[in-house]
Amino acid sequence: MVKIVPHESLYEAILRASKEAKTNVALYYFNEKIRWDRFIYRVNQFANGLKKDGVKPGDVVTLLLPNIPEAIFLMYAVSQVGAILNPLHPLLPKAEVMHTISETHSKHLYCLQFRYDEFKDEDLTIYDFSPAHELPKWKQIFAKQEKCHHECPYYNEKPLHEFVHMDLEDALYLNSGGTSGLPKIVRLSSFSVNSLCANAPWLVGEVKDNSGILCVMPIFHGFGLAVGIHLSLSLGYHAALMPKFNRKTATKMLKRKQYSLLLGIPIFYEKMLRYPGFAGKKLRQLDHAFVGGDFALPSLNEKFNKRMEEGGSKCRLYEGYGLTETVSLFSVNTKFENKDGTVGKALKNVSFKVLDENFKEVPVGQNGELYCTGDTLMNGYLNAKDPFVTINGVKYVSTGDNVYQDEEGYIHFNQRIKRIVKISGIPVFPHEVEYCVSTLDIVYEAAAIGVEDERFGSLLKLYIVLNKHYNGTVEEAEKLIREEIKKTVSIYANPKEIVFIKSLPHTEVGKVDLKQLK
Repeated sequence: MVKIVPHESLYEAILRASKEAKTNVALYYFNEKIRWDRFIYRVNQFANGLKKDGVKPGDVVTLLLPNIPEAIFLMYAVSQVGAILNPLHPLLPKAEVMHTISETHSKHLYCLQFRYDEFKDEDLTIYDFSPAHELPKWKQIFAKQEKCHHECPYYNEKPLHEFVHMDLEDALYLNSGGTSGLPKIVRLSSFSVNSLCANAPWLVGEVKDNSGILCVMPIFHGFGLAVGIHLSLSLGYHAALMPKFNRKTATKMLKRKQYSLLLGIPIFYEKMLRYPGFAGKKLRQLDHAFVGGDFALPSLNEKFNKRMEEGGSKCRLYEGYGLTETVSLFSVNTKFENKDGTVGKALKNVSFKVLDENFKEVPVGQNGELYCTGDTLMNGYLNAKDPFVTINGVKYVSTGDNVYQDEEGYIHFNQRIKRIVKISGIPVFPHEVEYCVSTLDIVYEAAAIGVEDERFGSLLKLYIVLNKHYNGTVEEAEKLIREEIKKTVSIYANPKEIVFIKSLPHTEVGKVDLKQLK
């Protein structure tokens, strides 16, 4: 395993890894291999193209691309020339794209060909890409991709070999809901991203040679960019690129024994487990599987672990916790240290405090708000006041999450503070109700929200998606659910209403969309 040096730029990290790589493949894309020499050559070509287009250190380059090879080439080429990467969802509405471009003062935009016409009249340097460009010619024909309008000329550039380390403060802008729930642009450094990846030996031990990570999270999400792509490559292994998640394709990739690590949000694992092909002895090469980004039902771990046992794999699913303000991951259970009902222990190069409303540290076992600090901490929010709280000379960021720490150092996540519902003056955690009902075999997915009530101020409204195999009536299901709630959680958490729906709404990255439910 290649040792990660946090003080390097993102580009320096993968350049050094390419010379020490345990495998000759850097990227897999629709079963095509992009080897390390070709990968670095492309990055250097794109870096020269950026430079010729006037991109200077500190400039902002906006990507409106899914996980295609060109997005990764640009990601590291931007680092090589000392610029700042600003990745956005490829389907983000134009108004939101232009707002972010205005906020970041970006003058360079890269998108897929079907979006070119939307932006061609803007004051931007803009190129569009075909997702099939890096595929063999015969596959390009079958892909039936429309022709690019203003195809990027960087493929024909000579590689930029000269390199001067740019020790700039910011390397990456990521859009986030912010810990207060308001949209923010998070400023991250190469140091923070590399520092996250430097935890790899503690997280997974030694990774198998000729292996990699399968992570279908997009690069506009901190988890997808930092863990799914940069962690794999900076360790000298390979990463998988999937522009759009497909469980059949993902299963085929896993069965080729190319990956020993699996990463995803809960909905990813639910979809994989509902696919009959995700089973058998061909999954035995999996060593580690991590879930995060949203509330994971306890039944998810049980189903995944049972599937692994049936296939003869020692892999188990472990839950973690994080926020964009610390790149993505902050704490996690591992196969070496884990505890049910927790989000694990903090990474080795970060620390935290659990504080009350008066910023006083609470005793072990007592609830409070989580404040984070450490090497993975963001530089701040773009165009916003200093968001940090200084405690004994150290900067911490408020997470807005209610937690407690136990005597062994494990973090128990209760609820986002903004989701806590006060019923007759008593704080109620919707998360507890969701967790409680999800232990029932009849429940596939659950979400609880607070609704106004004249008598109690607020009450809970619970949305339930029943498992497909359930053959009883809705009335019988509601009776079982209410009985479980009554014997498990506070009387104040008894929902005013239980609504049965076919599916819950989800955000662009697969989290339950609570705003839409409200």
